[in-house]
Amino acid sequence: MREIKSKKYYEKAVLGCILLDPTLLFVAVKFVSITDFSEGLHALIYSIMIDLTAQSKEIDLINICDKLKAKKRKSYVDYVAALVDIPKLSTTKIDSYINRMILENN
Repeated sequence: MREIKSKKYYEKAVLGCILLDPTLLFVAVKFVSITDFSEGLHALIYSIMIDLTAQSKEIDLINICDKLKAKKRKSYVDYVAALVDIPKLSTTKIDSYINRMILENN
């Protein structure tokens, strides 16, 4: 039986893929806007990733966590680190994750 995953799962998967391979942000921004995220924290993390790229900084755990701390969101640091530990997360499936995330909006 196939497991049904939630929109939040696909949001986490997209963010996790970008953390594992920051070049995938360029794929994501073609299809995903900040408002596509239903979870406020996910939207915040995505916007931080976009900001880091605009500032020519690396998208990595250290820079994301520094930005979260600056925004008084220090308690979410462990959450961000867990994004890369999603079971069966595969960067080659980012298109699928994006499609599922967007479909869940409709």
